[in-house]
Amino acid sequence: MNDPDSFVPRNDNLDQILRAFRRRLRLVDGWLIAQRALWIPAAAMLGIQMIGRLFPIGGISTGLLRQPWFWALFLAWGIAVMLYALLKPLSLMQTALRVDASIGLKERLSSALALRQMDDVPQMFRQRQRADALNHARAIQPREAFPIPWLRKPVAFAGAIFALSILSIWLPNPMDAIRQERAAAKQAILEEAQKIAALKQQIESGETAEELTPAQREELLRQLEALERALQANPGDLEQALADLNRLEQELRQNLDPSVGAKQAYLDALTEQLSRLSGKQPAAGSNNPAATALQDLLDGLDRLEADSASAEKQRQEAARSLAQLAAQASQVGDNNLSQALSSLRQALQDGDPQAMDAAAQAAQAALQQLKQQLDNQQAIQGVLAQTQSSQQSLTQAGRQIAQSQGKNSPAAGQPAGPSSSGASPGGASGQPSGTGGGSMANQLPPSTGGQTSVQPRGSAAAAQTGAFDPQIYAPWQRSSTSGEQLFIPGQDTNQGQTSTTEGQSPQAGLPNPALMPYSQVFFQYLSAANQAMQQNYIPANLQDYVRLYFSSLEPK
Repeated sequence: MNDPDSFVPRNDNLDQILRAFRRRLRLVDGWLIAQRALWIPAAAMLGIQMIGRLFPIGGISTGLLRQPWFWALFLAWGIAVMLYALLKPLSLMQTALRVDASIGLKERLSSALALRQMDDVPQMFRQRQRADALNHARAIQPREAFPIPWLRKPVAFAGAIFALSILSIWLPNPMDAIRQERAAAKQAILEEAQKIAALKQQIESGETAEELTPAQREELLRQLEALERALQANPGDLEQALADLNRLEQELRQNLDPSVGAKQAYLDALTEQLSRLSGKQPAAGSNNPAATALQDLLDGLDRLEADSASAEKQRQEAARSLAQLAAQASQVGDNNLSQALSSLRQALQDGDPQAMDAAAQAAQAALQQLKQQLDNQQAIQGVLAQTQSSQQSLTQAGRQIAQSQGKNSPAAGQPAGPSSSGASPGGASGQPSGTGGGSMANQLPPSTGGQTSVQPRGSAAAAQTGAFDPQIYAPWQRSSTSGEQLFIPGQDTNQGQTSTTEGQSPQAGLPNPALMPYSQVFFQYLSAANQAMQQNYIPANLQDYVRLYFSSLEPK
């Protein structure tokens, strides 16, 4: 049998009545489905709450009711129920059968639709049957015939689940502390990402790292861009952020020259010594003070009288200084500058103007190359200093977050200090590696230590805590009668023994020659200091103090 909707005329009164019934039936069906399926969004809400108590998922806390996605869940459920009710297949014949069965019309409406397809049925019979179906259908009101029902059990079940979900919102959630830590860590990481972005913008605009070559600038910008993206995408994992910063630090260290500190100190010392010889300080805005000082020295030597004794003395002093500077350049690893200064010294001693000009140009080129190398290294060190500063900031932020959450704090009634359970290697007890701590041993070796602090034995009362000054103990005092006698406070019991040992008077020392030249020892210590400054984060102003200190000790 074909679908009746395909041949029923649109202006048929029975069809219009059946369409009105169909709309009502769809509404009732949708309402029933909504009540029976109301437990689904409630269970989903409860499940999300339970997951939020097992995993630190963002947004699942006391502010759940303010989350847009939470209400989007109920909206999606309502739309799904409505679409199912509207799009569910329900023909006019199915509507007629449901109306006949629900109201008790004894299949009047469905029979009227079915008889329209039967040509072998007498026309009079079909008309009378149709008229009877219309009379009964017009007397029926859809709202009264099909009221909206309430299903108590499904609604009560869904309400109970929903009540549990609401209750779980207000109960303390152990994941809230972790979420707060991650939020604070995320904020700290974003702040460091902004610093990296500002540094990258400065490099792009040329405000910093002007001395970098285009290839070096492009590579440095690529590394900073990758680090910025990683920090911005970080969900609040401090360890991952520190790992990203450390990865960039290691990449930057691969491009660092280990002897850059020694070369910088040498260049400063060279500038100072050449300025002293020329008697003229380079201009404050000079791009290469060392090259300027060398040119000033050579210009001053050219102006000297050829046969003057003082001029010869100055030339010899300049030659000795150039020889010393050439040796120092070789020690810091700049062979080009060392060879150029040696050639300049030889030309100065020989008095060959042409050789002096050629050697001076070579020295100027070597100084410019050294200055370029140091400028490149300084630009990389600036980025390296920012990464180290960011690591320190994130580490400090992690400590503050842990302290705010009550972690790593001493228990109530116990003084803050080293852990009583013993320290593990690497500072696991809360103290940095390499620092000293009090002994927890019951007795001194060879006995082994206990697990708790031990009070010293004795019957004396414990000392009362007072002002700081009276507690200072003076181990001994000098007697006013002789500078060689010692006075130790105490009580004389006349029970001790006195022993005297005659010693030989000190002999005069022998003038032994030095085993190692001072200049070699100086540069060894200078290299060690520079390596320490490269391996650890030291502010730039403190690095200047270190360089100034070694400059004052430099062998003349």
